[in-house]
Amino acid sequence: MKRFVGAVCLLACLAALQQAAAQSSSRNLVQVGSVAIEGGLQAIHADQDANRPWVYALDTSGQLLIIDMSDPADARPISQGVGRNAHTLTSFREGADYFLVLGGEQLVKVAVADPAAPMVLDSVAAGQVLADLFAYKHSSGATLIFAAGSENVSVYTEEVSSGPLLSMEIPDHPGPGVGFEDVFAGFDPESQQDRLYLAAAGGYYVYDITSVDHPVLQTTVHSAAVQRGRIMAPISDGRHALTLASYRTAPMRIFPLTQERVRTAVGAWTDNWQSELVDVVVRWPYAFVAALEHGLQVVNVFDPYAPYTDAWFRSTDMEDIALPPMARAAHGIADVDVRNHDGLIVAADLDYGLWMLELEAFMGWHGHSWGLPNMSDVQDWNHGPDGN
Repeated sequence: MKRFVGAVCLLACLAALQQAAAQSSSRNLVQVGSVAIEGGLQAIHADQDANRPWVYALDTSGQLLIIDMSDPADARPISQGVGRNAHTLTSFREGADYFLVLGGEQLVKVAVADPAAPMVLDSVAAGQVLADLFAYKHSSGATLIFAAGSENVSVYTEEVSSGPLLSMEIPDHPGPGVGFEDVFAGFDPESQQDRLYLAAAGGYYVYDITSVDHPVLQTTVHSAAVQRGRIMAPISDGRHALTLASYRTAPMRIFPLTQERVRTAVGAWTDNWQSELVDVVVRWPYAFVAALEHGLQVVNVFDPYAPYTDAWFRSTDMEDIALPPMARAAHGIADVDVRNHDGLIVAADLDYGLWMLELEAFMGWHGHSWGLPNMSDVQDWNHGPDGN
């Protein structure tokens, strides 16, 4: 372990020198820490427990790294090597036990109560290539793992090796292709419904999953400009959703969710017509957008009809990217997460590793503080949906 940590520290010093000249940001977004990882990171997930300052990350080979952020200015990996060829990850808690699920062609359940010694508990073949995982505390009290992949969305309990409870196919849609790209679940207090939000071939779909065994399609979003949805992230009131499409130059579109069929966005945003937007995390009124070589963008969506850029951070030197936009390989910020208890922003960089950032006057997030349901990708494992 000492040899591993020493090698990481040496890589961090070298990479930090190379990266320093490329960094730039708006004045209201400050870098508070970073960790250089050889080969970069593709996915990231912050532990939301205030007593657990860990970030779980997948490097570009699909291995799990666990990074200690007790002191963001001196953050460092404390374990590495679990898993292979994973593309996505999520976390959940059962009592005092903490778990990760890694997804690629398999689902792998990992115990991380001791983050310095993660332990693989079990695994199961996914039967498809997984693009996204989401752990959700259902209003029934059940812990559910949603796995979105090239064939369907499969629903697992916390015992993933038991296989899926059910699988959901893509509804009929006007565009080519199959498969799902993104999954998000949340609770709507007004209707008392658990809802599932999906990005897939044809666009975007919202289901009522209050009865998990009998999901009911509520809303379909089919836009002529979107043949394949990449991300669907609802605003906390459940009335609008931020969406990304699976092609470069596509803006972030904001669609209303108040009708059964939706075709027209009410708002749109992009920082640059060349951008490829690949992930978005909502902490209303902010949307945190991963935009590859165009970095991390913080967008104010208070008015869904008129979103605007509030802050930005870029880690990649654009002068080094000579190819035209459509021919570029992926560089820069590929994933983002936000800690609700203190507002720390963590970003996965395909070239560098991990960035830790703070947004001015953003000290944390809870929906009730804004007069909204407490719905984000963070779950209250003690109280359930929209808990205290």
